[in-house]
Amino acid sequence: MAACAGAHAAAPLVSPPSASAEVPSGLAWWQGFRDPVLSQLIGPAPADAARAAATAQAWIAAQVFHVQAATTIEIGRTARTEQRMVMNAPPEAPQRAERLTLLARRVEAAEAAAQERLDRRNEQLDRLATLSAMTSEALTTLVQARLQALSLPQFDAEAPPAGSAPDDSVAGEIRRVIEHERRATLALAAAKELQLEYQTLKAADSQEPEAQLAVLQSYERLLLQGQQVAAASGDLAMAWLSLLQAHGGRLSALGR
Repeated sequence: MAACAGAHAAAPLVSPPSASAEVPSGLAWWQGFRDPVLSQLIGPAPADAARAAATAQAWIAAQVFHVQAATTIEIGRTARTEQRMVMNAPPEAPQRAERLTLLARRVEAAEAAAQERLDRRNEQLDRLATLSAMTSEALTTLVQARLQALSLPQFDAEAPPAGSAPDDSVAGEIRRVIEHERRATLALAAAKELQLEYQTLKAADSQEPEAQLAVLQSYERLLLQGQQVAAASGDLAMAWLSLLQAHGGRLSALGR
């Protein structure tokens, strides 16, 4: 099992905002993401607030689609590894033909899904190049390291109490952030449980085919949950962006 398990990449995991997170109130809203790429894309003093918000939206989406594409590609690789294991099993092995048919479908589905996510990522990167007036080459140079690290967007602060909102509309935005924080925390907790399960199975280093298969399937579950973490992270970042815009785009308006 070491030959295939050793090549496994970790599913993308992000930490929820720290309960003690404090963002200096003098910072512009995009600096609360603590993302040097986003700060460079927007610049120190953008003249067009709508363009700055659209830039943040495109960059958040690009990161999420990239992580989902990467995990889907890895899911396809895992299915192909499982496919080889089943093919090497004796012809009389139970449900061998059915399992091979199912695995072929999974490989095909993963390849199609990965391409769809890559296409959506590229659409957002093209949008970013237009919004930031950068060439595709310059943008690739800027974002490449962060994408390769499977970084996910994360706003570094706690949501303010809904009761602090000046009106019902903003209160609704705060409640939306709180709900997405809850979902992101649950997604991350589930991913950590699956990561522990995978590491435990992998550490056993059993050479039994069924045990090796169990490791692969555990790894695939972790990758699938990693996609949920990415989606929840993106939804939370978008909710923060909407709240910040409702508050006039200054962190000081949130009492930070």
